[in-house]
Parts: sequence; structure tokens; C-alpha cells
Amino acid sequence: MTIIQMRKSVFLLLLALLFAISFWSRPAQACACGGVGLNISAASATYNSATDGFDMQVNWSATVPSGTIQSQKVYIVPSGTYVNDTNYATTYHELPGTVSATGAADTYSWTSSASVTADSMYLIGPGNPLVIGNYYNVQVVVGVTPAGGGSPSYFASGAMPIQLSRIAVSPVTITTGDQTPANPTYAKAGDTVNLTFTLSMAPSALPTVQIAYQDEANVAVSSVGNNVYKAQYTFTGSENAEGNTSIQIKVLDGSNQSFTTATTDSSAVFYDKTNPTGTLTINNGVDPTNTTAVTLNIIASDTYIPHVYTRLHNTLALAGTAAKPIQLASTDQSVWSIQGLLAGAEPQQISGSGVDKMQFSNDNVNWSGWEPFSETKSWILADGDGVKTVYMRLIDKAGNEMTQPVSANILLQLPISITPVTFTTGNQIPANPTYAKTGDTANLTFTLSKAPSALPTVQIAYETVTVTSVGNNVYKAQLTFTDSVSMEGNIPIFISAADGASLIFAATTTDSSAVFYDKTNPTGTFTINNGAASTNTTAVTLNITGSDWYTPRVYSRLHNTLAFAGTAAKPIQLASTDQSVWSIQSLLADAGPQSLPGSGVEQMQFSNDGVNWSEWEPYATTKAWTLSYGNGTKTVYMKLKDKVGNEMTTPYTATIDLQQPFYSSSGSSYTPSETITVNVENGVAPSGSVVSTATINRTTDANGRKTDAVTFTLDQVNKTVDQLKAAGSDSARIVIPDPKDEVSEVNVTIPKASTDSLVKGNVGVEISTANGRVDIPKSSLEGFADDVYFRFVPIKTEDERKVVEDRAKKEQEVRLAVGNDNISIVGRPMTIETNLQSRPVTLVIPLGDTSALTEQQLQNLGVFIEHSDGTKEFVKGQIVNYDDSGKLGIQFTVTKFSTFTVVKTDGLNKTTHKAYINGYPDGTFGPEKNITRAEMASLLARVSDKAATKSSIAYTDVASLHWAKDAIDQATKMGLMEGYNGGSFKPEQTITRAEMAAILSRISGNSASSGDSFNDVNGHWAQSAVAQAKAAGYIDGYADGTFRPEQTLTRAEAVTMINKLLGRGPLSGAASKWSDVSSGSWAFEQIQEASIDHTSEKNATGGEQWVTTP
Repeated sequence: MTIIQMRKSVFLLLLALLFAISFWSRPAQACACGGVGLNISAASATYNSATDGFDMQVNWSATVPSGTIQSQKVYIVPSGTYVNDTNYATTYHELPGTVSATGAADTYSWTSSASVTADSMYLIGPGNPLVIGNYYNVQVVVGVTPAGGGSPSYFASGAMPIQLSRIAVSPVTITTGDQTPANPTYAKAGDTVNLTFTLSMAPSALPTVQIAYQDEANVAVSSVGNNVYKAQYTFTGSENAEGNTSIQIKVLDGSNQSFTTATTDSSAVFYDKTNPTGTLTINNGVDPTNTTAVTLNIIASDTYIPHVYTRLHNTLALAGTAAKPIQLASTDQSVWSIQGLLAGAEPQQISGSGVDKMQFSNDNVNWSGWEPFSETKSWILADGDGVKTVYMRLIDKAGNEMTQPVSANILLQLPISITPVTFTTGNQIPANPTYAKTGDTANLTFTLSKAPSALPTVQIAYETVTVTSVGNNVYKAQLTFTDSVSMEGNIPIFISAADGASLIFAATTTDSSAVFYDKTNPTGTFTINNGAASTNTTAVTLNITGSDWYTPRVYSRLHNTLAFAGTAAKPIQLASTDQSVWSIQSLLADAGPQSLPGSGVEQMQFSNDGVNWSEWEPYATTKAWTLSYGNGTKTVYMKLKDKVGNEMTTPYTATIDLQQPFYSSSGSSYTPSETITVNVENGVAPSGSVVSTATINRTTDANGRKTDAVTFTLDQVNKTVDQLKAAGSDSARIVIPDPKDEVSEVNVTIPKASTDSLVKGNVGVEISTANGRVDIPKSSLEGFADDVYFRFVPIKTEDERKVVEDRAKKEQEVRLAVGNDNISIVGRPMTIETNLQSRPVTLVIPLGDTSALTEQQLQNLGVFIEHSDGTKEFVKGQIVNYDDSGKLGIQFTVTKFSTFTVVKTDGLNKTTHKAYINGYPDGTFGPEKNITRAEMASLLARVSDKAATKSSIAYTDVASLHWAKDAIDQATKMGLMEGYNGGSFKPEQTITRAEMAAILSRISGNSASSGDSFNDVNGHWAQSAVAQAKAAGYIDGYADGTFRPEQTLTRAEAVTMINKLLGRGPLSGAASKWSDVSSGSWAFEQIQEASIDHTSEKNATGGEQWVTTP
């Protein structure tokens, strides 16, 4: 037996004797004798080097039900001996000291008045001096005088063990690994526990340490200086002790001393080598389920069984049988046998570190991420009918993981569902709606989620139709419209299917497709020149009103009638969905169903004789037309066709009297109307490359004012397009000369049919006059519903020029751009009016004589624009050649029209931009916050002036008072954003980077693609839009070559992309506006550009340098 083991045995024997005498009472346990209770709460002995003794302090509480405390004495006796109420006066000696009340009820504190030294005679009998390093018992004896008086009775407390040591051990800290001390930190097998402690003086030898009852030899102790020591132990899994780890430090100060101590900073290590366990149920055990969304119910446990040692010596016989259970704590490492009948006694399980996290799987292969433990978990089962198994794994705070996953089963019986549903006619691409006329066939296709118990049934337009299966639970149904189909309008569908357990119905499509049945011919009227009785020119305007309405079919039944007293006032409106209307027995004055819109008028054509007709062209409310020549009554014929192909039965006619006047002067005659043939040239070739001609009708009024009118007819356009295709060109130039500078106004009309032909031929148009050029790209003509007209009016008189110049000098937009420099007009101001608004058009204004201008002055020219809607702006423009003669012009792009004035200044280099995005009331911008669809619609409404090309939609989830309703309507009508199936917009849903790329492409109309996109967009629905946006320079990817199309868009990314689209920024030099956007942020200057009103100059990097805030 080793010396260490012998010391252990002696120590354990002493504890066993203590147990036998005091019935295993714990130290400081209260002793209630005669109703008096005494409890020592603390006892300390601090070494005093001056006296080579110990200064002591003892705290206790006394409970005296009856009587008065007469005296209180403190004793110290060898370990294993005890003071009682009789031997205290004969055998032991009271320690000298002072007793005082602590302030708390019935609590007291005693302090020694002299050090207790080795020669103190306060022990049992002579020859038993104090031995430093030994354990002793401290006890208190209280004398109590009865309430009625008389001699006092004496009561002894339980014993408080105390060790007399010269060396104090403090502070003590215990942790595992690099964890910050906590209470507790956790450890599992393989983890290392670290113990740090400080001694009050240098020991005579290196201290030894026991951790978790392991032999000192297994614990490495090292000195780090200044009497500070560290000890380490790595748990192997063979340790019996689990729970809070015990520590024992042995210090030598000339004699062996050991201390079982606790930490002084409340740190502790909880050792847990036991894996957690648990059980799993689904939906609280309710089986089966009809949905994949279930709730998992989890019961988890993380307990261990304490290790118990049994020794047969030093037994204690008990009379009787102990009641179970006897709970043995995990820190009790040595328990002596109790000779008695312990019925079923066994160690109780004790809580371990505790279950910390959990994860789940549908296949025991692919697992969810670890998440904090909870007793319930929402989970999605694998799809498809059948028994579904869910697996679970648990891990405790120490890092122990379940040995094997546990699982639970549930039967999934999904209800039958109908999706997708598509409804079209003929070979038309699904749209909302497609149209049908008599003779067309409507096709319904739908898919069931699983095989039905019987063939589904279908009604189309309330007609039961045949259903066929095409495999894989896909079904089709058809209805060919005949005159016997009574209803018109949107055709209802009804699908019913059953799986034996449930019956479901569907009455809508899932892709928003629909069929509109229209068997009624359109009607219409028109006037010439708004109904004027006569005209003096063959060029007239037809004013058209088209109508395509139908009367809904109404059924009447004569039973279950309702009688009214009196006569009903008309009208009674009956909706087309009211298929059964009961008769009312009363006088209904002219009451009848109201007409409803049909498919809509789609095309029109005209004729001067009812025989020779123009080509069908898209319906418009106006039409430029040329009457047949010769004075007299002229008749114009019109036919209309609706979207399904129904045509007017009889053409509609209108008449006007043509009287072209003639005048004579000095014997010669002339006409105020003359016809001039002008050239239509190849717009990308040198001037003179003629591809077609157009006709100017020049008229002169009574004041001599000349007006030119040009109509670019369909025949002229078709010839132009053919010639340009052969030449490989995509631009036509209409040249309208005015060599004598005598024309006051030029009017150019491009009929709707002509614009359609230009768009189809991928040809843009340039209108070149002596006072201004307009270049209309093909993209700006696309989807325009009316004839296009332009009106050019040069401001020629000096008085008019002076008025415009004075306005320009006073306008804030001009002053912000040029400062207080001298301002004057260059060239001739020009008023241009058009109905082609909100579509980009390039203008070139001639500069006139520029011989007196320096190159720098030319570069400082700008254009002051007074728009017809009341807004004003100042643009820089670019100096270009106006024509082949060497004349210069200034070129710029606009989307709105009115008066344009070229301005000369000596300091034009500034640009003013308005903020288009705001931050939050707390002064933050939220650069990393995701941007919602409503917020994006609001931004688009501010920055885009794209023309409305679509109708407004009443979204189901955008209320009339929604903060972004107007913006959402505008973004929808501009075709920049769309809704979802079912009519929702989802305003609070976030935008992805792919969706933003699509929006940028729609705004810019850019169809160019670099062919070099990102490596993660191939096959993505937005691949083309991403490529186009990248080619235009609007978007960037990441360093790894990805675009991450499905990643949500942040506010910082959104403004960066929009700035690039608008050609703005980045803005430098302005004071930081937002508390959460530092100057070091990658998007700092882009956010500044988008969120600050500013005037700036171009800097060396091509960005903007802040000058001032307006």
C-alpha cells in the first residue's frame, strides 16, 4: 500500500467513526436539544506569524423557544471527540473571546481574544497540544435560563471541522479549455480541466492536486511564479465521478496538509460523459395526417447514475427497515454499508449537463442544422402518400451526442389537389385572357396530385364536356363554341375530382389564363375634323369611336314569383354572372339587362369609295386621312374588327364638303396650298441616299404665315423599310427643307399603321427640319396606341427671344448649374410638341453662327428646357455636327417636350440631382436591410418616366390606403413590375437580385447582351435579363464570378444599380448623412448620391464632386 493510499485509509476511517457516533450528521448540522437549536454556519482559523498561532472566528445561530440565553462559549477539541452538555465544564476549556450579535435575528459572531497556540491548554487533558495541519472540531455551548427562573441548562452544538494550516489557498479558479470562467463550464471525455490557485506563502514542496478523485500522479501541477500554481487533467472517460468536479489540493509547509476546497470565484466544471437520450412522437401520436406540415413532440433526458463504493468494515447495525429510496449524491465517493433491510434502495439518477441542441432528418442522411432544444418542432414531411419516418439526434451542453438517432413514424394521406390548370383557345399562347369567337375551341388542361377514384367531371360555360386522361394524372377537356352557347364574356370552368376520401372543386386557373367568348360584332361611328361641315384641304383627321358590347343572356322562371305594389323605376342592372333571374310580377318600365364589354375593338380600315380599302391597322381614336381630290362632298368609309375577329356587318360612313379656295392677285392666280415632295433618306448613310419620298402640304394663311404638314403614310413607310433592309440600315430620315426660312410651323404625323410597320421592320425615324432634328428610336415607338405627331415652332422674333432669355436667367435650375456667370441665348429657341411623351427621344438644336465662340465656350453650352407640364430643367448636352454644311448643333435626350433654349455661359460644369430615397427617422439608412416590393415600386415611380403601356390592376393585397398604392399602380402601368397568380402583389415580399436585373432591363429597354454572364445564372429564368443588365454596366457580380440571383437585394445594392442606370454618381465630398454608413463602406458614395439633394461637378474619376446642397 502506498503512503498516499494509507493516508486515504486513515482519513476515511476517521470519517467512518464520525458517522458512527453522530449518525452521519453533516458538519455544522443543527443540534436541537430540549427544543434549543444551535447551528454553526462558519468557522475559520487564520495563521498569525507573530504569535505562531491562529486567530479564530465562529458564526452561529441559536433558536430558543422558551427561556433566556445566559451564556455562550466556544470550544476546540481534537477531531473525533465532542463537547456535550455535561462534559464541557469538566473536561474542556473555553476559548477566550468576545461574542456579539450580528444584526440578524438570533445570529451571533465570536472572535478570539488571543491566538490559539501549540501551548494553549484548551484541549482534552494535558499532553495534547495543538498540531499544525491536523483537523479539529469547533463547538458552541449555550446556557439557557428557564422562563420562570432557576438554574440554567446547557446545550451543545454539532461539530464544525476545521484544519489549522499556516498556508491559505486562495483564489481558486477552474475551467475547461479556453472557456471564460462560468458556473459551470461543461466537459466531456477528451476535454481538459484547468485549475489555478494561489498560496499565501511558499510551500516546502510542490503542491499536489486531486481532480475528480483521480490520483495525484495523473494531475500535472506547475508553478507560474508568485506562489501561483496551475494544474491540468484530461478526462479519459474512465472516471467514475460525474457532475460538478471535486478538487483537493495538498500543500506542505513542514508537515503534510491537504485541503478539499471550492473555487473562490464560483467557477466550476461539470463533467458529463453520458450521452443524452430522448423519444420522438409526431402530432402527439395522432395518426394519420393529411398534410406534410406536422409538429414533432420531443422528450429528452440527460442524466447519469452516480458511482457508489461499498466497504464491509466499520459497519453500523440498525434496528428496523429503511424506507426507500436512499438518495446518494454524486459527490459521495465513499459510502459505508448499512446493515439493515433496504427495500429496493438504489442510487437515484442525477441531472447531467442538460440537452442543448437537436436536429432532424426525413431519411437519416440529409440532416437539418443543429438548433436549440425545444419540446416541439414544426417539420415538413417528405412528399407523397405512405408511412413517413422522421429521425432525431440530440447533443448535450458538454458535447455528448446520442449514440443512435431515434425515430417516429406517421401515415401521410394527402388530399387530392388540382394544379396546374390552364385554359386557352386554339394554338394561342396562354394569356389573360385569350379570345374566342363562334367556331373556336377552348382547351382546358389540369393535373391532379394523385389518381382519382373516378374520372373527373368538367363544365365549361355551364356545358358539361367530355374529359380525357393523357397520362400521369393529366386531363384535358374541350368545348367548341357554337351559337347555341348562350353566354358571352369570361367563360367559367368547374372541375370536380374525388379520391374516395375527399371531393374537391376548382373554378379558376393557376396561371391566370382565361378565355373570353365574344360572338357579337363591334360597332362604331366616326366624324371628319370633329364634325366640321367643310374643309379646304384633303388632309383631314378622322375622329373614331368604337364599341364592342354584348347583352348578357337572362333566364326567367315563372314559379316562385314575388309581387310588388307599384311600378319599379328603370334601369335594373343584371350582371353577366346572374344565370337565373326570377320574374317579377309588376310593371318594370323599360327594365332590361345592361350591356357588358366584349373583347374590345382591335383593328380598323378605311376607304374613300367603299371598294378600295386601306390595310387593317390597330384601332385608334384618331386617324390622319387624305380625301380624294376634287371639290365636292366627300364620303369616307370605316370598318372595325374586334380582338376575336368579329367584323362590322356594314361599314360606317361620314361626309364632309371639300372646297379648296383659289385666290388671284395682279392678274395672276395662285393657291395658298402647295404640295412639295421631299426625300426620305437612309439615316445611317451620308445625306442624299434616298430610299423613299414623303409629301409636304404647305399652306399659307391670310397673314402670310406658312405651315408645313407631312404625313408619313403606310405605303411610304413600307417602301422605306424594304429599301433600308436591303441596305442593312435601321434608320430613316425625313428631310423637311426650309431654304428661305419662311415656314413658321411644321407638323409631322406618323399614322399608327406606319409606326407598326416601322417597329416590325426594326426601323427608327429621324425628322430633320431647318430648326431642329428629332431622332425617335424604334423602342420608343413600340406599343404606342395612337398616331404619332410632332409640331415644330421656331421662336423667330427678337422680342420672343428676349422674353425666353429673361426667363432662363431667372430660373433656379439654370443658376444652380452655371452660378452667377453671364447668360445669353445661342441660336433660335424652339417649341416642340408631341403626343409621344415619357419615351426617350434624341433632339439636336442647331446653334446658328458659332464663329465667335471659342472651343471652351462651345463646351460650356447647355439647354434650358421648359416642359409643357410646368417643370423645368437644365441639361448639358453634346456638341455635334448638325448637317453636312458644317453647322453645329447641341444634342441631348428627353422624354418630355415643350420649349428648348440653348444657353451660353462661361462656367457651365455643374449638375443638380434630387434625392430619390430616404432613410429612417432614427438617422440610419439601413444599407444591409432587404428592400421590399412596395419600396421598390416607390423608387421606380420616382426615377422612371417610362410611358404607361398597361392597365392598372386592383391587387387583392394592396388596400386603397396602402402607403405605396399609387407607386405600385404606376410601376404596374409602366410594365416594370407585375403581380402574382390570384391577383396579389405581395408588397412586403423582398426583391431578389434576379428580379432587380429584370426590372433594370425593362426600364432601359436594352436588348444587348455581352454573351459573358455569370457562372451561376445559366438556365435561370432571368439569365437573359442578367446578361443585358451586365452588358449595360448596371450590375456587378462577386469576386468568385457568381451573381447569386436568388439572394435578396439590399438597399445599398438597389441604389448602386439604380444610380448606374440613371448615369448618376458616385458622389464624393459631401458630409456623411447616415449614422450607419461610414465613409469606408463600399456603397458610401452611391448611398450619398441617391439620398442627398446636391449640385456637383464631374471629378477626375468620372464621378461627381459635391459643390453645394440646394
